[in-house]
Amino acid sequence: MWFSKKPIIFVRKASILTRNQRSLFKLVRNILLEDKHDVMYARPAYHVFDVDERSNSKSKIRKGREVVGQAYLDIIIVESDSLRAVCAFRMDENGDKKASEWSEETRNLVKAAESAKFPLFIVPDTKSYSTDEIVALIKRIIPVSKFASQYRSTAEPVNHPEVKEKDIKINRREPKVYHKTKP
Repeated sequence: MWFSKKPIIFVRKASILTRNQRSLFKLVRNILLEDKHDVMYARPAYHVFDVDERSNSKSKIRKGREVVGQAYLDIIIVESDSLRAVCAFRMDENGDKKASEWSEETRNLVKAAESAKFPLFIVPDTKSYSTDEIVALIKRIIPVSKFASQYRSTAEPVNHPEVKEKDIKINRREPKVYHKTKP
């Protein structure tokens, strides 16, 4: 018989994040200056997205909440003061391939992010991305002056009000963008 009177035995996990999530978390946390932005990990998508009740039917509201209620974002960058989400990373085992090969959950999250005009970056579930790629993705959202000094290139002037990000030339190869978002 499968049922036993013995209690279920639990063990404590070595970490609340997988090895790959931990690696991405540490990288993103080290890139940002901690006085303006913080990094959160493994949060349900409903902490960032909700369905607009004014412009959807009850069935679409229910379906939309199911989509974001079951999915997780691996890393979320938030403003330190307000904890307002700035952008997020989602790891997918096929994150380095075409969007059609991503999991259905990831594709649904991308649709939710596009609808909410929220920057969501899809990265592979392995450490096959480079630091330069992650830095370049974050720089699309957060001004260069907010970065820790070791992640700025020598060509990037810091705290100069007349320099716009598009004018800055990065001395690195162009990153592979996993998901383009509209500003």
